[in-house]
Amino acid sequence: AQVHHCKNEHHWLFTCEVPAGGAGSSQGEVAVFDSLAGSEAFLSSAIKRNLFDIAYPKGSKADTLLINRRRAQAQRGGTQCGDFCIAYMVAFAHGDSFAQMEQQSFDQKAMRAHLADCLQKNTFTRFSTARGPVRSTTSQTYKIHRI
Repeated sequence: AQVHHCKNEHHWLFTCEVPAGGAGSSQGEVAVFDSLAGSEAFLSSAIKRNLFDIAYPKGSKADTLLINRRRAQAQRGGTQCGDFCIAYMVAFAHGDSFAQMEQQSFDQKAMRAHLADCLQKNTFTRFSTARGPVRSTTSQTYKIHRI
């Protein structure tokens, strides 16, 4: 699991690589959870190189990689992408499957206070759930090539 900073876009996103059979994945996959609707920040050269490093052992000659952009809660505004990354990372660390993570609805207004509390207590607990409906990004599969 990894949080990536897309410096050209001042944006953060969460990725995780799971072998076949893990976290609800029928095949091995690199999953992307990106709370910014319409973002393709993970297709930047730097992130692509990093995703290849996550998915394949050093020295691998593999030149293509399937990336699954998973459905994620769409953030309101443009400043809490890092909070969403941490919330998804916590869900993944607690053993949630990709299907469960795609259904997450976080209480965005409570995220910063929860994160501060977790840091103060030196432990990460699950983020609170939103009470009403939330917007979501769409799922899409990409085939990327090594740079």
